[in-house]
Amino acid sequence: RAEEGPRVIRDVFAPPPPDVAGAEERFVALEREVLRLPESERLGLANDPLLFVTSPHARIFLEQREEEGECDAAEAARRLASYWESRRALFGHEASCALGTAATPVSVDFQRYYYERTVAILEDPDTDETARRHAGKMIISIHKALVWELDRSLEDIEEKWREELHPQEDDNSEAASEQTRTGTAIVMAMNSPRELKLQFVRAENVVEHSAKRMVRYWETGLRLFGPSFEKRRSVTLQDLEDCSALFDLNILRLMPSADDFGRSVLVIGLRSEEDGNLRLTEDTPTLPGFNENQFAKLTWYMFHAAMERHPCQRNGLVVLRDMRKIGRNFAAFTAHRKAAGQIVDCVPVRIRVFHCLFGNRNLVWRTVLQGLSSLFFLALKRRFVMHVRSMEETVEELRVTYGIKADNLPVCLGGTVEYEYSVRWLEQRRRAGG
Repeated sequence: RAEEGPRVIRDVFAPPPPDVAGAEERFVALEREVLRLPESERLGLANDPLLFVTSPHARIFLEQREEEGECDAAEAARRLASYWESRRALFGHEASCALGTAATPVSVDFQRYYYERTVAILEDPDTDETARRHAGKMIISIHKALVWELDRSLEDIEEKWREELHPQEDDNSEAASEQTRTGTAIVMAMNSPRELKLQFVRAENVVEHSAKRMVRYWETGLRLFGPSFEKRRSVTLQDLEDCSALFDLNILRLMPSADDFGRSVLVIGLRSEEDGNLRLTEDTPTLPGFNENQFAKLTWYMFHAAMERHPCQRNGLVVLRDMRKIGRNFAAFTAHRKAAGQIVDCVPVRIRVFHCLFGNRNLVWRTVLQGLSSLFFLALKRRFVMHVRSMEETVEELRVTYGIKADNLPVCLGGTVEYEYSVRWLEQRRRAGG
């Protein structure tokens, strides 16, 4: 889809270029000033909710002021309102914004611009109470429409499931269990609270896809944690006793704080000599024989721990994977990769980017990996960024380009977060029953 490219770029490189960021700020300021005008002065604007999205007029008035050496949002708002009021008086209310006045909006216009800009106005401390009230009402209306559309999509999924439902001779067969699990998952999705439904909508670009993700989520939970998950709907460490040894290895670590753009940071990798008090040799088994389901349970739990942080629900997750020692544990790496794929594909949070850290490989490896990295947009479309250089250079790149500082990286990756932080974090959650 045409709009997916810019979204991926924004997910991977969270800060927009300065000129884009400046334009967005000016648009938010203009819309805020328009909302501050008396209602009688903005009647001509009332019929065009996407005025600041697909209509070229707002941009023209802003650029006009910039060419004159200033950017007065209040003056631009008054001129814009006067222009649209003149159109309304001349052509009539409906004809003033007839089809063709502006470009036909696509889904990204609603999602990225209209919705996100309305949220920005709502959260802007400079927004006055009238504008804040107006933005709040719009957000409520948008959320109501999104949940309604999601519910219709879930009903379609249920109808299709019933049409494809086939009686099984053996009620204990795998096919029968799968049918039952899917049916239960659909019901769980339909009965989910409104806020959870909105989280799934945020995780996808299309509401229909959000509905499918939601059903996959509950199906995965039922498969991993059994029928009792239908009532519990959440998992604690006490429910994961079969994975306690895997948790103790801390191969998934949630960093202490969000990155510069409000995204939680999850690091995947084996404990290494850099973490201290550990000496690895070629004969040292670094991972016991855990199965794919145990890796999936670990990943499920850690993703949900990250989502407990409210900014993560909106801004998403960044995942860093230490690829420097996978050769000695390739079977475990493969099992965890498959398990993680299942969870990434269903949780109600957007995974913004995967950073794969290979370190300073030998010449052959470096040539191969750099060749793969040169297929930039192919890798980027899947939100994978490969780092094939020294750890010092990688740490600097993560800080400058991706907003991930050293104080939010483990020691083994050149950061300052000690291994003991993760040990304490896990113990505290065990004691708290989390």
